[in-house]
Amino acid sequence: MSYTKLLKMVANEHNTTPENVDEEMRRVIQSAGYDMEPESFVALMAAKVKKRTNKTNTTILPYDI
Repeated sequence: MSYTKLLKMVANEHNTTPENVDEEMRRVIQSAGYDMEPESFVALMAAKVKKRTNKTNTTILPYDI
């Protein structure tokens, strides 16, 4: 799933705009101590989730990343 599509999906679920979702993600990532773009952060987390999912055979996130 593309980052843009993910933003739109989350925005739709929370009745806001993709721009607001992107801004909030940037703030949260920065406050967590990471210095990276949200798209890179999401890709990194998706890779970790897929790795963990393969080990446990369970789905962790409701999104098809």
